[in-house]
Amino acid sequence: MTGSHVSAPLLPRRSRRGPALLLACALPLASVFGCTAQQGFRPQGTLETVPAGSRFAVGSVGADFSVVGDSREILREAISDALGSAGIGCAPAASASCYTLDATASLKKPTGAFRNAAGPTLHIAELSASLREPGSHSAPEPISVEHTVAATGNLSTATWMRVSDGLAGELAAALAARGADNSVSIRLPAWASRNEALSRVSNVQAFQVAVVGDSRADRETIGKVAEGRGAFRPVRLSRPATDYLTEAITDELRAAGHTIVPAPDGRFVAGELSEFWIEAEPAAGYGGWTIQAHITLALEVAPPTGMKRRKAAPHSCERTEKVSSAPGDTALTSVLEACIGDLMTSIRADAGWSQ
Repeated sequence: MTGSHVSAPLLPRRSRRGPALLLACALPLASVFGCTAQQGFRPQGTLETVPAGSRFAVGSVGADFSVVGDSREILREAISDALGSAGIGCAPAASASCYTLDATASLKKPTGAFRNAAGPTLHIAELSASLREPGSHSAPEPISVEHTVAATGNLSTATWMRVSDGLAGELAAALAARGADNSVSIRLPAWASRNEALSRVSNVQAFQVAVVGDSRADRETIGKVAEGRGAFRPVRLSRPATDYLTEAITDELRAAGHTIVPAPDGRFVAGELSEFWIEAEPAAGYGGWTIQAHITLALEVAPPTGMKRRKAAPHSCERTEKVSSAPGDTALTSVLEACIGDLMTSIRADAGWSQ
């Protein structure tokens, strides 16, 4: 449908037959983002109960919204292709020894601050998956992934293909990371699903948000969890960190009342990610564990034509929290989410917005 698009880059399409954190308010924010109050996030579901090396077969698939086309079949094929591409799909002959993945997709409203975003209506596309053990009919707590979707009216078939590919790819990446090397996989929710208190701007501007670049040497591993005697479990993010940060910046601009436009019709926003790291190890003298997260991003907000451009401004965050036991994906995600919240506070105060 004309005007439908996804707010952040998704995974490339594969060939197939069918388609409580309180953030401070700085003066520059009033003209761009507004002041924000954000609550801590606790992810739904955990991968810690899924043994490494597991394989997965697609079970029941549901989608409770209207798409021009068969939304359930599109999602089924996206999940099947994603599992196959990740090398964790289940061969029919081995189905008795595979986990069964029952999935349901839904469109939710973003939190209040994002519901009146400028431009196309924002939705939260959520893919919730229950994993049934081989031979079992019962399912543990669902594992979910989310993306923000901006669309006019109902989703078109093409838009839902892109969205379902992104959601399925993220879920498969999380499962594959754990299966490959017993990694801890972190899944971050859509930025517009957070509890925000954003004020809208009076001076609306048009921005073109470019994809955040990545200068990290290792773009796959985002951290480590100590296992003793010098051994570590790697930590991975189920979607590219650059995609997530692009989506977060885009969502906040929309929520503040600005419009997002294609190049070269708006002020250019670009970033370069140089650090995105989280690690956990036993706390000396504490008896528990210490989790540390740190992120560094250089952000450029290009002024209107004719004005001198500023150099990209560095923004960073650091978070340290102590927990009582060795952390899994839920605890690590919580700390990383809090750090990203601090990072967004710094980004909102960037002097480039006031040019």
